[in-house]
Amino acid sequence: MIALVSLMACSLLTGATVEQNIPWYECLKTTSPPTIDGQLTDAAWADVPEIPHFYESCSGKVAKYLTTARLCWDNNNLYIAFRSEDPCIWGTLTKRDSAIFNEEVVEVFLQPDPKDSIYYEFEVSPRNVKFDSLIRSVTPENRYSGNSKWTCKGLKTAVFVEGTAAEKSESDRFWQVEIAIPFKGLKRTPPKTEEVWRANLYRIERNDNLTEFQAWSPTLTPRPNFHVPARFGRLIFKDLDRASDAN
Repeated sequence: MIALVSLMACSLLTGATVEQNIPWYECLKTTSPPTIDGQLTDAAWADVPEIPHFYESCSGKVAKYLTTARLCWDNNNLYIAFRSEDPCIWGTLTKRDSAIFNEEVVEVFLQPDPKDSIYYEFEVSPRNVKFDSLIRSVTPENRYSGNSKWTCKGLKTAVFVEGTAAEKSESDRFWQVEIAIPFKGLKRTPPKTEEVWRANLYRIERNDNLTEFQAWSPTLTPRPNFHVPARFGRLIFKDLDRASDAN
């Protein structure tokens, strides 16, 4: 019951509703794309609804550490912004496609064709290290085959840290991430208005006292596992003048 109530609250607060306990988000088209610098001060972010918090991925309870997110798009890219409150921001890895999922990270999973088992994984660390992978298959037991050698051409990311990410400190405040995922990098044309993709957003928070696996749409698995396409939320591409008045 806690998971259901939490998920409903998330959906309603983001200007969305619930379909079989899965949240959906109206991704508005922007005529002024954000500059990818990690600052989140662009007008594009002020004009789109906010996902106001994430949930513990397994339990569905509201996460301890606040994470918010926003999304928008234009004819070239899908844009995602994260803001993560964190008193101890850190990362040690510096090379692309390193195992940053073993440290602190935010993640985006995208399934452009809900009928296809293929989806894409994008991760960014507080040190702006990128990891991208093409996931080729998932079994009913949530087993998957990933290709981390795949690279999304044209992917752009930027990070702003209020604190320091190069070493652990207890006086940090937050970190922000901006991501631009080119549709061409996914070998797709720009989505049509009302087109629906499946997607989920995640965060892994690790400090000396707590490891927290967060999700926009909780996977509700006994053990932490983000690779659960059945729990991906619905991303509905909209023009500004055709957006719902629900929010």
